[in-house]
Amino acid sequence: TRYPLVTGVQTCALPIYKKDKFQFPGNYIIRPVYAFGGRDILYVHNRQDLNRALEYYAAHKDIRGRQYSQHEITVARIITDLLLFKGRKFHLRMYYMVAILEGEISCFLLDTGKIATARDPYNLEAPFTKAVHDTHLGSTDADYYFPHDFTPQNMGHRQIDTKKILDGMRDIARNISNVVLGISNTRPDSLLFEGQNNGYYIYGLDILIRDNLEPVLVECNNQPSFKSFSLDKRREFSGIVYDWINATILEPLFKYQGQATQWARKHKTYLPL
Repeated sequence: TRYPLVTGVQTCALPIYKKDKFQFPGNYIIRPVYAFGGRDILYVHNRQDLNRALEYYAAHKDIRGRQYSQHEITVARIITDLLLFKGRKFHLRMYYMVAILEGEISCFLLDTGKIATARDPYNLEAPFTKAVHDTHLGSTDADYYFPHDFTPQNMGHRQIDTKKILDGMRDIARNISNVVLGISNTRPDSLLFEGQNNGYYIYGLDILIRDNLEPVLVECNNQPSFKSFSLDKRREFSGIVYDWINATILEPLFKYQGQATQWARKHKTYLPL
């Protein structure tokens, strides 16, 4: 499942059936829950656009092959005061892990993430187009990583406080962890397959960064891409992810049986609640 918490917006996203609550003129993005890679994402600026969008979704099916439900389509005002990367709109793909070790839940946020940009330079004077406002790894011209590539050259000659951004993203991830704990209803085994005692799952958090360095959650994906353009970068990033899994899951379980959770939580990516 995809969990659309906030979607690059100034206020929380609302389901499309609450269309009377949207204020026009205004710039809104419509995002189906069951879509990916920019598919069936629409931009609307007035009620005529919104009505055409409703007609579009009524005539199309989602990635499951089912008719779109208005309860599963979100509408949100577009954030425009954005930090830019090489003059383009971007989002960070951060990796969030839920782990169950010896009956206890722990959550972690990897402190390295991918940078996904729009194809074309950011321009609010021109009509809204996917090439300017849709950010994907596929429209990014090379492999870029947070925080390594947040250099003044890439960030409009600004020295960016990446720690402030990471701290904000960790706050977002903690809030997601509270949702996870609520879903589990204090029963960690409810998140595991039957017969399992331990397990982990890595989700992808897509996060926009405002110009004031405030991170905003776009969505949480249960099948995040680890795509890289070059083989060398793929190997490098795979090593980072493997080292993370090894330090937070494998070594605690195999080296510190009976104290696996306590040892895993010593890792710098652990999210204390």
